[in-house]
Amino acid sequence: MKTLETLYFPDTAVLSPRQLPLFLLFPTVHIIAPVEDDPQNQDLLMNNRFCKIHTPHPLADDRQRFLYLINDIQNRKDDYAAQLSHITLASMSQHQDTDELSKHQIVSSLLGKPLVEKSDGDNNRNAVLWQARLVLKIGEILDREEEELARSLAFLEESETDLFDRLKGEGDDDQDIPELYEDLNSIKAKLDKPRTDSIDKRLRAWFRYVEGAELPRCPLWSTTSQEAADILFEHHEQEHDSSPQQIATLKLPAVLDPSENNLLTEIDHFHRIAQEQLPPIMSMIFGATGNIADESAFLDAVEKWQQQLDIAYPQEKYGRVTVSFHLFSAPLPRYSGLKTMETELEGAPNILAIFNI
Repeated sequence: MKTLETLYFPDTAVLSPRQLPLFLLFPTVHIIAPVEDDPQNQDLLMNNRFCKIHTPHPLADDRQRFLYLINDIQNRKDDYAAQLSHITLASMSQHQDTDELSKHQIVSSLLGKPLVEKSDGDNNRNAVLWQARLVLKIGEILDREEEELARSLAFLEESETDLFDRLKGEGDDDQDIPELYEDLNSIKAKLDKPRTDSIDKRLRAWFRYVEGAELPRCPLWSTTSQEAADILFEHHEQEHDSSPQQIATLKLPAVLDPSENNLLTEIDHFHRIAQEQLPPIMSMIFGATGNIADESAFLDAVEKWQQQLDIAYPQEKYGRVTVSFHLFSAPLPRYSGLKTMETELEGAPNILAIFNI
C-alpha cells in the first residue's frame, strides 16, 4: 500500500493493542517522545518499522538525569506531588507566570542544579521544555498504570466468570472462547475517562514541547483522545463561531492478533488487503477543502471498502472502530489554546483524524 503517514498526539507512546488501528490505516505513524532512547519505549508496539519516534529537543548530557528523575517520581510520587502540581499549572497556563524565579527554583530543585548557565531567554525556554517533558512523562506513567490496572481487572472478571460457570456445572464446550475485541472492550470499559483538565494540561505540554521544532510532514494528525479533540474543537468554535467540518468517516477492525509472534505479520496482511481501496479514499480526504470534491465517487469507494472489510474481517470476530476526519479552518496548532506560542508550526496540517477506540 502506498505509504500514508500521520503524526500521533498528544500521547507520546503506544501502550495498548487498542491503539493498533493507527497502524492499520497509516503504515507510518510518527510519535513525539519527550526523551531520546527511552528504555520504556523499547517494546514491540513502539519499536517496529511502522512506528517512527522523534525527539525534537534531545536532552544529550542531561538524559540520564531526567530518566533518574522520572524513575524517582514513579517510585516516590508523594514526595513530588506538590511541586509537580505547581509546575503543571504554571507552565501550561495560557499566560506566562510572572514569577519566573519560582518556576526555575522548582525545576532546579528537581534537577539538582541551577538553571543559570544560559541567557535569560534560553534559560526560560529550557525551563519550559523541562516542565513540558515532566508533564508528558507523568502522563505516560499514568496511562501505563491505568492500562495495567484495567487488564488486571478484566482478567479477574474473566476468572470469576469461569469459576462461577464451573460451579454451575457448565463445561468449556458450552461457551466459545471470547473474541479478542470483546476482551479489549472489557479493558476499555474499565479505564476511567481522564479528566478534561488533565488532558488540557497534557495537550498544552505537547504543544509547548514541539514549539519551534521541525516536525515530520504529514497530511493529517491523529489522536485517540476524544477529550483532546474536544479541546481543539472548543478553541475553533471560539475563534470562528463554528465547529470544524467533519468530512468523512471510515471503519476499521478493532483489533487483529496482538500477540508478539503475529502482530507485524497481521498488519502487513491487512495492508495487502487494503492496498487498492484505502489509498484513493485517503487521497480524496487529503484533498478536501470543504466537502469531498466528488462525493459520489467517495461514497462508492467507501462502500467497496466496507464490503471488502466485512469479508476479510467479519465484525462479529474483529469488532469495529470508527475513524472520523475533521477539517479545521487553519493548521491545528492554532487551536492549542496557547496564546503565547506561534499560531502555526511549519508544515502542520489542518485535518484531524479521531480514532474512537
